[in-house]
Amino acid sequence: MRLHLLRRSVLSAACGATAVVAAFVFPAVASATPMTGGQVAVQPAKGNDLTQMSLITSGPCWRGTNVVATVFGHGFGQFGQNVIGNSPTSMFATTSSGGMIIPLVGTMRYFANIPQVPVVLSGSYHFVVYCRTATGLANLWTFTSRPVVFTASRSGERIYHTVNPVGVHATQAKPPAKPHPYGPPTTIAGKASKGHNTGAALGTHGNGSSGGVSALTIVLSIIGALVIATAAGILLMRRQPGQPLRRPNVGSSTH
Repeated sequence: MRLHLLRRSVLSAACGATAVVAAFVFPAVASATPMTGGQVAVQPAKGNDLTQMSLITSGPCWRGTNVVATVFGHGFGQFGQNVIGNSPTSMFATTSSGGMIIPLVGTMRYFANIPQVPVVLSGSYHFVVYCRTATGLANLWTFTSRPVVFTASRSGERIYHTVNPVGVHATQAKPPAKPHPYGPPTTIAGKASKGHNTGAALGTHGNGSSGGVSALTIVLSIIGALVIATAAGILLMRRQPGQPLRRPNVGSSTH
């Protein structure tokens, strides 16, 4: 009876600890739900998987000092593929309406070759620009593009087209306040198309919407650790004072 009560106490403590951890982690996920933002124009509106694209937002980041850009669609999984790592907004030129002109650090062919199984670009994709702080994972404001549709041409190349939203200014009004530390995007895209792993150096690939380890992964890791600790505690409580841990009985074999 006493052993049973001890087991229940240990399990209750483990569940309580898990609840406390979840209470701290999951509200952070809920608060990371992006606020309603604006639109993104993709420039140029037509091209192929080797075209150097730029994302132009309809306005500035009303909240946050940094941006992360992610593409979603076939082959890039639930969390998409980062096309711009966490970068200060001051690195990008702006339009007359205050929107940001964000050149991607690689071509779509480059991003398609990042997964272990290369992606065949096909169907509808869309880009999302997230406004964040320099160190935070919460999405404070968002800008979303219209569908960018990839198809195969007669020559076999992957071509795309999109219909950009009306009213998004694309003309540069102000140059970036700070120079881009990685140099001209076309240079990076050129290296990427030749197979250089520039994405690893720039930190642009990974789970784009999370910008880091997901909260679910953290919670599952903590729960796993608590389960192991609970099992170890139960095994220790089964041990009688002054007696070593019991070993399973192994039947003796006869010859």
